[in-house]
Amino acid sequence: MDAKFHPAIAAIQSGDVDRLRALVSEDPTLATSRSSASHPTLLQCLVLSGRDAPNKIEMAQVLINAGADLNGPLGACGSCNNVETAALLLDCGAAINGSGGWSPLEEALYWNSRDVIDLLLQRGASICNLRIAAGLGRTDVIQSFFSSDCSLKPEAGTINWPWGDLKVIEHSNFDREGKDKLAAKFASWTNDRQSIINNACVYACTATSVLRNSSYKKVHR
Repeated sequence: MDAKFHPAIAAIQSGDVDRLRALVSEDPTLATSRSSASHPTLLQCLVLSGRDAPNKIEMAQVLINAGADLNGPLGACGSCNNVETAALLLDCGAAINGSGGWSPLEEALYWNSRDVIDLLLQRGASICNLRIAAGLGRTDVIQSFFSSDCSLKPEAGTINWPWGDLKVIEHSNFDREGKDKLAAKFASWTNDRQSIINNACVYACTATSVLRNSSYKKVHR
């Protein structure tokens, strides 16, 4: 992250709540501004790099109280199974289904973050496309995305992934080479019926392990 964040990162790594609070009090933009490199925000840094840091919930609350964005960090919780911070973010008003496009539940399924999957489902996350339904092994919901002639309904969604569309990729903190590689992959998607089904099948392959190790089957049996 940018140099202005480095003292706060050191406080996060050491679990020093008082030091972090003092730094944010002195410069509230530490909680609200974006970095031009690495993690986009300090709260997202805490979620990912401070997942096992002492006092992580108290430190997250400091940043939340200072106005930090909640939605990006909630998605990040899904990538590293940071269920404790995810619960706090939801309690503080993070959008459980995200702010458009890729959702926290999709992120958790992509990375097989089982505790966060459980939490999001228990809190009412939507099974809003074919990919999510397949990843959860919900054959009843999978059927609802097909018409009687086996064509896909628009609600089945399109191919998607954690790195967003071309606009999101271009405004990310990846270097130029990384952006170009992601953009080329995104541009190769055809989003025809078979490609969308193939994308869902990848998620279906994770469904058995998710169900075996998740309280989801207890909630929805």
